[in-house]
Order: sequence, then structure tokens, then C-alpha cells
Amino acid sequence: PTHLLVDRYLKHGFSMELSASFNQFGTNKMVNEAYHSGMMFSADLTARYSFYKFLQNTKWLDPYLGIGLGLTHVNTVSSAMYPTANGVVGVNFWIKNFGIRLQGTAKFALTSNMYFNDRNYLHYTGALLYRFPKKYNTKSNFHKPNHKWAKQKPGKYKGRSK
Repeated sequence: PTHLLVDRYLKHGFSMELSASFNQFGTNKMVNEAYHSGMMFSADLTARYSFYKFLQNTKWLDPYLGIGLGLTHVNTVSSAMYPTANGVVGVNFWIKNFGIRLQGTAKFALTSNMYFNDRNYLHYTGALLYRFPKKYNTKSNFHKPNHKWAKQKPGKYKGRSK
């Protein structure tokens, strides 16, 4: 199993995550009592809310909940691609900018009978994380004038008579 994700913090504990997963399963294990062997690819967009700010004295623990939409492709005897509605629960354990993620996702296929079909599944993930340090740019060029004459007071321009 392979899982790749990018998570972007927004504000007030909210973040957006884009993830992709590739899994293969062999003949020794039946998946959802329907798929005997094959491979599966899924891509998901998830909105998450972190409860980190409620744990004021604990900087290493970051539990979260999320909801999202996804697309799953299962290639077995017959190929199937279908959209999913996802519910996510997980926790990040941080040591400085490195972390470990444990996450469970319930994926409901958006088909005719959403709650009772063989396309619904649970997806568990364990991941190693790296958090990029936040860059504080105090020397922004946005407010800095590019021309010296822009700093002068009105009426003090060279070559201008009063």
C-alpha cells in the first residue's frame, strides 16, 4: 500500500488535504466478500478540523476529524470507478517538524444504495509526516516603493516649479 498526501493549514484549526492511495490485494484475502484479487487507486479531497488548540499544554498531540469527497477505481475481474463520500478520524503525533499520522477513513460509494453495497470500505493509514516551517516575510516588497521620487513629499519634486 502507498499513500501520498499534501495538507494545507487554513485558519482556526481548519485545513484542506489532497491525498492519493494505491493498493494491491492478492488471492489470499477477499475484500468486502466481493473482490478476490486486483488493485485499487483512490484520490480524495478532505476538509479537516484539528482539536490541537483545545490541548493547550500538549504540543505533540493533534487529533482531528474530517469530511470529504473522493474517487475510487477498483481493477479486478471487472473495472469499476465511482465517487465516494468520506468521513475521517485521525491523530498526528509531532516531534518538532516531524510526525506520525494514524488515520481511519470510512468511504461510502455514491451509488444507488449508498449504505449497503460492496463498494463501501474502511481505509486505514499510517504515515510519516514533515511539517514545513512557517516563513514570516517581514521584508515584503509589496509596500516598498520602487522609485525614489515616490518617497518625496508633494511639491518637492525636482524640475517642478511652484
